[in-house]
Amino acid sequence: MNRAQRFRPDSGLTLLELLVALAIMAVIAAGLAQTFGQGLRIWETSKTIQTRQEPIILRTLLRNWIEQAVAPNRLLPHDNSFTGSNIGFSFLTLHSTPYNTLAAAQKISVFATGESLKVTIAYLDDAGNQISIETRQLSDNTAIFSYFMKTSEGGEWVSKWADKSILPDLIRIESLDQNWPEFTVAPLLR
Repeated sequence: MNRAQRFRPDSGLTLLELLVALAIMAVIAAGLAQTFGQGLRIWETSKTIQTRQEPIILRTLLRNWIEQAVAPNRLLPHDNSFTGSNIGFSFLTLHSTPYNTLAAAQKISVFATGESLKVTIAYLDDAGNQISIETRQLSDNTAIFSYFMKTSEGGEWVSKWADKSILPDLIRIESLDQNWPEFTVAPLLR
């Protein structure tokens, strides 16, 4: 086979075929770039959700615990008094404890330190003895607590809860953190 037979004029790609191949490759590259960009956005969103997940879960748990706070006039082997001031409050709940199956009740204390808002959960057994205790951070900023009591004139917010025989009608936590908006909950059992 000589050189002239090997390289015929019709043995190669035409300019049109080359342009079509490049156009197909550009469409594929654009699709891959879009998919990669979307994947990157999803990854960044999941990281943001992960950092905010624990405070959101704690806020939801705190709302459930407050809603199911035990009224101080109920006879139990535990200290079920409600105490509250402008820097924190403490109460007893019989909310289910899936993380500590031996616990019959939980003593919840929410308090503001100089720099953060924390919750302490003390797990109690049937006799009122403490099984375990854990402290978690709700917010990076401190908060102000207030309590609402209905009266014949309507009601008022107070910064200290003095009546140990009943629960307040509403409990409000006002945080200085923009990511932790005002939090108002009504105990269901009075």
